[in-house]
Amino acid sequence: MTDPKGWISDFEKIIAKHVESISFALMHNFCLVYISDEKLKIDNLSEIIKNHVSSANFSPDGLKIVSSSYDRTVRIWDAKSGYNVRTLSEHLHWVDNAQFSLDGKFIVSCAFDSTIRVWDAKTGNVLKILHGHSRRIIAAQFSPDAKTILSCSNDKTMRIWDVISEKQIQVWKEQLNGVNYAQFSPDGQTIVSASHDRTLILWNVKTSKMVKELIGHTGTIMKVRFSPDGLSIASCSKDKTIRIWNIKSGKEVTKLKGHLSVVSDLKYSPDGQTIFECGMQKLGNELQILEGHSQAVAGVDISPDGSVIISCSNDNTISLIEKKTNLKTNSFILLINVS
Repeated sequence: MTDPKGWISDFEKIIAKHVESISFALMHNFCLVYISDEKLKIDNLSEIIKNHVSSANFSPDGLKIVSSSYDRTVRIWDAKSGYNVRTLSEHLHWVDNAQFSLDGKFIVSCAFDSTIRVWDAKTGNVLKILHGHSRRIIAAQFSPDAKTILSCSNDKTMRIWDVISEKQIQVWKEQLNGVNYAQFSPDGQTIVSASHDRTLILWNVKTSKMVKELIGHTGTIMKVRFSPDGLSIASCSKDKTIRIWNIKSGKEVTKLKGHLSVVSDLKYSPDGQTIFECGMQKLGNELQILEGHSQAVAGVDISPDGSVIISCSNDNTISLIEKKTNLKTNSFILLINVS
């Protein structure tokens, strides 16, 4: 019998029975559905994408997926059929990240060629090319209103760009010791940056001033994410921990430790009650392990309705995960209850 609430209700049942605070329970009701599967109407993804997939993200309506790859392409996929709708090939080097704007009209991508490109999501045309960073750009993201773009780079700067004028309107230099990731808060008023110096910093967008410094990680911080309500932050680090922080107090409220290797990425579920993380080594006390990739999982995202998880990997594949039977191989996506 199909549960009309979807697989999240299964988590609620398991959590209610077995989980106290941040404890974990194992479930076995998921499978990986590869985009390279015949059911999804394309042949072999590794024949299409020639190098590892660095990011994969849903459109706001959940109907499309945008991916970036070290084959220098950005690709738009139909989330239901797995069909490669369009390939955007104008970057001159490896592409690190690609995301939709919140209205779904645009895509922003960034690459080792030190450029940020803004694309029309419908036509695939390049609308803007932003120059200014002197080295690889690790991440780029639209503000909630799509008027500005936040970027961070190996040139040890973080920048905000005006999309229309293509000009830099804010640049952070001296305060930063190399930024691995940065993200706007849901209201667009705050930025959180994750640094090589093991710190998380909250910045006021209007004043460019540091609001808080969050200290606790003992290794380089890989990714950081705001919760959907903007009240918490989750971060993952080379110290093999995931930490959850209260934004108002700046205090660490939860530390998840025991990983055997680096956690590559993490995302909150749309309701903010679950964290999805990905990497190469299992923790041992997970709520759920979703397996299938043969190499390290580089990124993870969740559909807007919370029913499908997408992952991308160094094995040149993108995977969609939905409620069925679990597969068993090497790499994994991890689900952690945070309520």
